[in-house]
Amino acid sequence: EGEGEGEGEGEGEGEGEGEGEGEPGLLGCGLTLTALDFGDFDGDGTPERNVRLLVGTVEREAAIRFPAGYVNDAPHPLVVELHGDQGKTDPLPAISRTEGIFGANEYDARAVVIALRGANIMAPGVCTTANCGDFDEFASWNSLSPPDTNNDMLAVRAFESYVNRRACVDFDKRFAVGFSGGAFLVHSLRCRGEPFRAFAAFEGGLEGQPAGTEFLRSTTGQPLSLDLASCTSTPAPMLVVHGSADGTVAPRVGEFAARHWAGENGCDPSLLTRAPSAFDPACRRFSSTTSGATNPARCAANPVTLCTPGGVGHEVWSPQGSTVLRAFFATMF
Repeated sequence: EGEGEGEGEGEGEGEGEGEGEGEPGLLGCGLTLTALDFGDFDGDGTPERNVRLLVGTVEREAAIRFPAGYVNDAPHPLVVELHGDQGKTDPLPAISRTEGIFGANEYDARAVVIALRGANIMAPGVCTTANCGDFDEFASWNSLSPPDTNNDMLAVRAFESYVNRRACVDFDKRFAVGFSGGAFLVHSLRCRGEPFRAFAAFEGGLEGQPAGTEFLRSTTGQPLSLDLASCTSTPAPMLVVHGSADGTVAPRVGEFAARHWAGENGCDPSLLTRAPSAFDPACRRFSSTTSGATNPARCAANPVTLCTPGGVGHEVWSPQGSTVLRAFFATMF
């Protein structure tokens, strides 16, 4: 893992490069990928090295993967991929640099992928070694702070802007995907209204929701949770996957999040119907047609799918998970 990292990166760009955010993209269309800008300049799907940017005062890194057959005159979808918690001194997992944490290049055939590496900033200023437990040992994600003070969300924006300026991506087709700790950040990105086309979360949820599921504590030991009142009402399609045998993050955490977003999207949060046939039988979609649906049209345009595969623990659901994720993206890519 980590082969070739550190060579030629650290251009000093990063926090709020300023270009791309809120724009339609296309800034990098017509440009040629270069080894200076990207390790994966040959477009074979495997980055030769990571790109590093200074975000605020913290250097962040990501593997940026281009699909084989990438062309610079056709806009490509952009996927931000967020790994689960890992050792704080470990490099970005090799699988994130090659085939993706979901195991089957389910979006690489069409998308440019930013596989961002977490930092040990899960909750800056709100916990100490004594009351953070083993989170002190993890490179994880900040799922509590609002966007303008959240170094992880600022890092996502910085890398998006970096890619948008140098590659042909469609800024209206940005997607966020995460596993475990990365899934918690995906839910927070949705909560804070970050402008992704859709979100997919595996084995994670809304921090501290429902009550009694808090992972984080304050410096005085008080449990912390995401204030749902701080979430925006901007709708977006959601895929929530949570194994029924997850002993690390309780299945009710993922189900709670799915039902919350179903309600926000105008669906009936109490009633699940069969998902499209391209999905796995373990997947159900919240209804847009029953009496509990407050905005059927909004729900139909922004469906929420919940998958609860039996016997699956705190792990990437394989190989079915990649099949479901592919089906989720298919109508939006």
